[in-house]
This record gives sequence, C-alpha cells and structure tokens, in this order.
Amino acid sequence: RGTVQGHVEKLDVNSLFAGFVVVILAVLWLAVTLSTAVLGLLFVWLFPRAADAVVVAGRRVWASFFVGLFLGIIAPILGVVVMASVVGIPLGVAVLGTLAVLWPLGYVASALIFGRLMVHGSGSGGRLGAFFAGFGILRFGALVPGLGFVIGFFFATYGFGAVIISAWRAGRRAFGADELQPEYAGTPPPPLEEEPWAAYAAARAAKRRSSA
Repeated sequence: RGTVQGHVEKLDVNSLFAGFVVVILAVLWLAVTLSTAVLGLLFVWLFPRAADAVVVAGRRVWASFFVGLFLGIIAPILGVVVMASVVGIPLGVAVLGTLAVLWPLGYVASALIFGRLMVHGSGSGGRLGAFFAGFGILRFGALVPGLGFVIGFFFATYGFGAVIISAWRAGRRAFGADELQPEYAGTPPPPLEEEPWAAYAAARAAKRRSSA
C-alpha cells in the first residue's frame, strides 16, 4: 500500500467567477461599441440633414433630457398596457420595437452632439469626425465601473430626447406650421455641405439689422 505525499490546493471559485464576469463584460462592451459605431456611421453618412437637425435640437440640453426621460418611462408602460389586450398586441409590439431602435439612436445622437463641441468641420468628414470623437470619449467613459452606466443612461436619454425634438420640428415644418418653427426655419435651406447653425446665425444677424 503506497503513500501519496503533498498537499491539495483548493479551487478559488471566487476568482474564477470574477474572471468569467470580466470576460463577459468585456465581450459585451466590445459588441455594444461595434454595433453602435456601425449605427452611428450609417446615420451620419446616410442622413446628414437629420444628423444636423439633431445637433441643433441638442442645444436645448435639459429640454432634450427631460423629453427623453419622460417618453422613455411613459412609452414602455403604454406599450405593456396596450399589449394586455389581444387587439393591441401589434401596437404594443410596434411601440416597444420603436423604442428598441430609438434608444441606441439616442446614444449615437448624443455622441454626435458631444463631438460637435470639439470638431466644427463641415461636410461629411466633419460630421463623421465629430461623431467618432464624441463616441470614443463616451465608450471609454463606459469602462469606468459604476459611473459608466450613469454616463450611458444620461447621454442615451439626452440623445433620445434630441431625436424626438428634431423629428417633431421636422413634422411641423412638413405640415406647414410655420408659426411654430424655429427662428432660423424661415431662411432658405442651406446647401448640403453648410451647417444648419450657419443659417441660424445669418437669420439672427439679419433680424438685428432690420430692428436697428
């Protein structure tokens, strides 16, 4: 009968679980970063006028944030309530599906608005540069434990509200509600490569000259 010498080391389950969580969070961060970057690239590249309109709407920071917060709370509740009836299931699914698209778009919009504080170039290059500048800062901020969630929630809500405000303004212009349009809306539409705030500044200057 033989004797085995040595000692048995216990498996550190806590360290193993912590490593597993870190790997899952890293993969999730990478997946969100890549998917959101693609969404932002498509949004800025395919819809440049909408991107510019969102930047203009985003100047109203707290209005955008509270609009996004209000609709972000009310719309899911409304969708669930509507789905309680069999007839309302398609409408409820449509509401929740729209939110599932608009929330990531809100994060993209907030990255573009934030990036416009640093990158002021015109044209597609300026828009893309502004988006990726703001997007890079937001994604690195998301790596901060605890604070990353707060940053993501605030900017996604704020961008969501800016998207809603810009869509509301566009809808009112489409239906001819001139009296409710922004002050710069009465000016001719700028060329494709001109920034919307340039038309806004020109309208303000013309108004000051006419009142002088």
